[in-house]
Amino acid sequence: AYEILSGLVGSEMCIRDRMKDCRAQLAEQWVDEPLDYIHWMGVTFYGPRRGDLDNLLGGLLDAGNQLVWADDRVSNIDNVHVRHVKASTKDARIIIKIIWP
Repeated sequence: AYEILSGLVGSEMCIRDRMKDCRAQLAEQWVDEPLDYIHWMGVTFYGPRRGDLDNLLGGLLDAGNQLVWADDRVSNIDNVHVRHVKASTKDARIIIKIIWP
């Protein structure tokens, strides 16, 4: 984690390969207790244009539940920015940036 603004801390994680490996990769990168509140989350999916963005985000949020964040309810994560960037399958990855109090 690194200081972003006064009183806010941030972290960036990168998930490579397949979505099904997401929870295991999050567990490798996140060593703190789950966050009760996230001020802002930015998620960028890189890969072939397959699936729906809301399903990709839902799978990611489920993977991080009770691991990185305590819960994915809007009372815990109230600001999420999501985008998709076309990339080859070999360059597929997910970049997650979070800012918390």
